[in-house]
Amino acid sequence: MKAKHLFYLTVGLVLTLTAGAGVVSLLLMHDTVITLSFKGNPPPDEVIERAAQVLRDRIDAFGGSYGVRSGKVQYRAPNFIVTLRGQHSLHSFADEIVRTNAVQLHLGADQLAQEEFKRNGTLPPGYQEYTLVHERAKLGSWGETHKTNEQLLLSSQPEMTIDRPERTHLVAEGWNGEPIITIQFNHEQAGQFAQLTERYTGRKLAVAVEDEIFTAPTIQGTVTGGVVQIRNIVYYPRAERLHKLLKTGALPVSLKVVDINPPAPAEQSAPLQQAVR
Repeated sequence: MKAKHLFYLTVGLVLTLTAGAGVVSLLLMHDTVITLSFKGNPPPDEVIERAAQVLRDRIDAFGGSYGVRSGKVQYRAPNFIVTLRGQHSLHSFADEIVRTNAVQLHLGADQLAQEEFKRNGTLPPGYQEYTLVHERAKLGSWGETHKTNEQLLLSSQPEMTIDRPERTHLVAEGWNGEPIITIQFNHEQAGQFAQLTERYTGRKLAVAVEDEIFTAPTIQGTVTGGVVQIRNIVYYPRAERLHKLLKTGALPVSLKVVDINPPAPAEQSAPLQQAVR
């Protein structure tokens, strides 16, 4: 006799019974409702629509690592209402969804400025010291990585901001699964990038998101055609994160968390205060 399956779904509860196999699983699902507001006056409707789509894409791309099973975004003027469903409290995801996450390109200092900094520690005007973490999986280990740091002098202000490229693609190539991110710029971005690479050939160009440096290759020459490949992020999960950031794009407006319901448990109240700003 074939096993019979009964699936019963109600609000906040999923119950699965499998007759004949002796399997009973009970899965409680909770809703976390996050209310977001603008840091300034509400923007035009097209910006609101774009922000709502970025929030939805961000839930799809990053929610799983926070325990989000599903989510929806609604705009009820003047707030966004983000409803997340998962097996536990999802307060930690609040900080992720309000990040601007613009991908920015920062120029490395020239050779003379770097030598001067090494001699006397003087930062050239308009530059800061950043740390690039090179990460790779340890052979024969499970989830462990080997990290080395590289100190870089980079321009404080980005030379170019990539809100969202025309297209982006990630593949693992070769026997060792080398991650390769391919970026297709739109016409305006392609022209800007060509001018940047022509002007600063021989200098480093760092790819950063929220001051996190992902890679800083040296510009080898003018890049025309609007297609760029990033090959030197050897740790696949890190390359995958950058790919997701590029694909989902930056929020076109600044948002802040004004309410999370239900409130965080007592032991989470301190971290929550840092997320709500």
